[in-house]
Formats: sequence, structure tokens, C-alpha cells
Amino acid sequence: MSPPESSLLGAEGDALIAAAWESLGSDLRTVVEYDEETYEVRYVAEWLRDYLGEEGVEETTDDLHGYVHLDFVERDLFGRLTPGAGAVRTHITRLENATFVRYLVGDAALFLSVDPDADLTALCAAMDEALAAERT
Repeated sequence: MSPPESSLLGAEGDALIAAAWESLGSDLRTVVEYDEETYEVRYVAEWLRDYLGEEGVEETTDDLHGYVHLDFVERDLFGRLTPGAGAVRTHITRLENATFVRYLVGDAALFLSVDPDADLTALCAAMDEALAAERT
């Protein structure tokens, strides 16, 4: 299966999704591209889609999207509070049975749900490299 295509983030999104896909393999559970206005589900692992059902995928994504504005508020807040630390690029939330990675690019982002044991350092490095390569 090939990575899903990005539309909100364009070529940068395509590169980021491909990097996540390559880095995580079967540890990648979902890919959702979003901004404050809208979202687009790019991938849901078959086992997760079977578990949640189509309606469950939509409900969960709708619920999560209701809070994405906080990603951008937190980015701005931490940028102001810790100016010497550089720009906020990623928010990571670790739960018992999943990890959520929100990778911010301008006014949009990618939401990834991954296995809780996934190598997040390698994932973030791969995505950073892919974005840098796309911008050169």
C-alpha cells in the first residue's frame, strides 16, 4: 500500500506522510491532515477501521478536530514563553494504548496515531528531514 496523498499541505504534506509511512510501517495507525477549519482523513489502519467502524472513525475524528485549535494556541504560547528554544514543531501525547503525534506546518498539521512503542525520535527526525528536503 502506498502513502495517502496530502491536499491541505500539498507537496510538503505528501513528503511528511511518506516519511511517517516509511519510518513507522505497521506502527502507523491513522493519518489525518487538518487546519482549524477542516480535516481530511488520509489513512486508517484496516484493523482500527474494523474495530471502530466507519461511523466510529468519523465520530472520533470529529471529536478530536474540535480541539485542534489548541495545537496552534500552544505553539504560539510556548513560542512566546520560551523564545530561545526555537519554534514548536510537534506535540506528542502518549496514552496507554496509543501515541498521538501532531506535526505542525504553518497553519495546518498532520495528526498521526501510532503504536505506543513506536520510535518517536526516529519518526520526528524522518519528518523533519522530509520537510527540509521538500523546502530546498
